[in-house]
Amino acid sequence: MEHNSPYHYQEVTTTTLEEIHSIVDEYNKGHNLPFTTDGGKSPLTRAFYRGQNNSEWEIEPSIKHPEKSKNKIESEPQTLKGFTCDFKPNEKASLFEIISYQQHYETGTRFVDFTTNPDVAVFFACNGQIDKDGAVFIYVYWPHRGEWRSTLVMCELARLESNKEITVQDLAERVLENNPNLKDSFEQIEDLNGLIVSFIDHGFMAIPNEENLQGNIRLRRQEGAFFVCGPDIDPKPKASDRFSSRAGRIRFNPRTAFVPDSLRRHSDSLVKIIIPKKNKPELLQQLALKGITEEYLCPDK
Repeated sequence: MEHNSPYHYQEVTTTTLEEIHSIVDEYNKGHNLPFTTDGGKSPLTRAFYRGQNNSEWEIEPSIKHPEKSKNKIESEPQTLKGFTCDFKPNEKASLFEIISYQQHYETGTRFVDFTTNPDVAVFFACNGQIDKDGAVFIYVYWPHRGEWRSTLVMCELARLESNKEITVQDLAERVLENNPNLKDSFEQIEDLNGLIVSFIDHGFMAIPNEENLQGNIRLRRQEGAFFVCGPDIDPKPKASDRFSSRAGRIRFNPRTAFVPDSLRRHSDSLVKIIIPKKNKPELLQQLALKGITEEYLCPDK
């Protein structure tokens, strides 16, 4: 095991839970995590963790590979799959209710499961795929809250079921129609277009509030969070196209998803911890002694 500078992508192979915790500690110290810049008014910039029981997989939302999503979903945390959710896709709902609905009823979503607990990520890296090495990813991000404008925009995007291209202005009009309280925040729709483009082709990490946690025992026990991938805009807009006055013309397919470079191998803040397949059973036993089991994390399975 060797973990060097925290400022470039790294892959590290470990065999024990102690080594994994040591890497996590080094990562947090190297990035000075967690921290806040506004006295605690906003969420902390912090490390998030993702476990995948096949180290060969890239970090990707299931919507990018619908033909593989059924098998792949079974090996992912699915923190919201057991969330009680009776809304229909075209009705008003929070981001986490939408994630719940899509994970339960559909094969592909734009949401990537993360956790704030590294032990939970280790569990999902070791649970299943016994003939494959597992992997735990460490990723730093300043998360968005479920009630922020960015998540309201993604709520509307997630409700769109058509594969037909739309424009950023189409999405902005839908956002304002379904969230009339936002109209006071924008003097003209072009301002909202510019805001949408500022994050829609990158995505962001979203964290639940207390209400979300109270309504979902899985989410609470898995200490879950989600990276919300934006749509794949092709061709990529030029810098001049991102100005508020022109952003509304950008077109995209709402049923696509784009994985940002920050979740790829050339990221300067992503660490991949590889867990050899032979060590998976022992790590699961150690986690069980800490109360981290499938029965605890997925009580409604």
